Amino acid sequence: MRVLYVLSAMFPYGRAYSSRALNICRSINAAGIKVDVLADYISDSHMKTSKKTAVFEDFSIFLSSVHVAKERTVLDKFLAPLKSSKSLNEYLKHNKPDCIILSSSHDRFYKWIRIVKKHKIPIVLESCEWFDYYNFKYGKFNFRYHQFMSCWNHHFQKVDGVISISRLIQKHFTDLNIDTIRVPGLCSFLDCSQPKKPRDDKSIKMVFIGEIFRNKDDLSILIETISNASFSLPIELHVFGPTKVEIERQLGRKIPNSVIAHGYVDQRKINMLLSVMDYGIIIRPIRRSSNAGFPTKLVEYFSQGLPVIANLTGDIELYLKDGFNGFVIQNNIDSIKKTIEKIVANHAKSYFEMSKNAIETAKKSFNYQLYSCDLIKLIREVIKKSNNQAIE
Repeated sequence: MRVLYVLSAMFPYGRAYSSRALNICRSINAAGIKVDVLADYISDSHMKTSKKTAVFEDFSIFLSSVHVAKERTVLDKFLAPLKSSKSLNEYLKHNKPDCIILSSSHDRFYKWIRIVKKHKIPIVLESCEWFDYYNFKYGKFNFRYHQFMSCWNHHFQKVDGVISISRLIQKHFTDLNIDTIRVPGLCSFLDCSQPKKPRDDKSIKMVFIGEIFRNKDDLSILIETISNASFSLPIELHVFGPTKVEIERQLGRKIPNSVIAHGYVDQRKINMLLSVMDYGIIIRPIRRSSNAGFPTKLVEYFSQGLPVIANLTGDIELYLKDGFNGFVIQNNIDSIKKTIEKIVANHAKSYFEMSKNAIETAKKSFNYQLYSCDLIKLIREVIKKSNNQAIE
């Protein structure tokens, strides 16, 4: 049996979705099924076997662009949806996978599904976002918002099965009578570190990884709390992703010296950077897009032994237990201040145990091998239904 996984952007490293796609491929491959990948770009040139093919681990990778990710031009990004569709057509001229997994790339999904339907191959959608207008710059006036809504209301419903990242998305597609399984954020068992002891430094280092644009994550109240409150130990907030200029532009004010913005960091260096941090931060606004998604950073923090400080959106409550592997907060100054005071008072006594619990949570909940059976069952089911419909 062979499965083709089609995604936009880069593979196998680069962004949060690259990590998700890689670990879903690993999970399927662990069950003995061959997986090919069609992506826009390869992460590094040393993986390439020709201009538009590459190999990584057990995966044959077919590329829409001759450029590696770091060489992308503005024109490359603009033409990516068109090139991707052409590459999918070309792949299917020479290969006949038993099933195709399509990422929910709303700028090209309608083209992908049209191509795959012509070849009568069953389709599984990988759905990890439920956007609304507030997720886009200019809101309802953004063309990409209307692309997504068209996919969500029409094209996504034409698939044979769905891999959903959250209970909310799973319920949505189950209510449409589409076979759906839930697969949260994933990691490799090998990525998990050893439990961390409290550092000897006389400060507590908190870390945030992610995006602040369109208010996907909310750092403003945390920064305000750290800036104005006085704690018995200094608090440092390290931010990976946005630059200092971008954070200040978003907040509309200067950030204090205790907030250190590192800008974009290569995904493969994240684990090393987390090794010198103490706590991971996730603060998201309470709204549908937050409840439908799942933060990759929760997996990254736990797997590296960092207790997590987060407010409960979506499925975070299934994994984060207050006082066990982190702290549950409300998104307000009073709640954050009280939590930091609790952390400072108990850091030396409770940190090692919480770090151990964080790693165990990652191993028991996010190891990609745990989801092989569910993924294979879904794939076999959609293939079986497709074959029965062909006979009828």
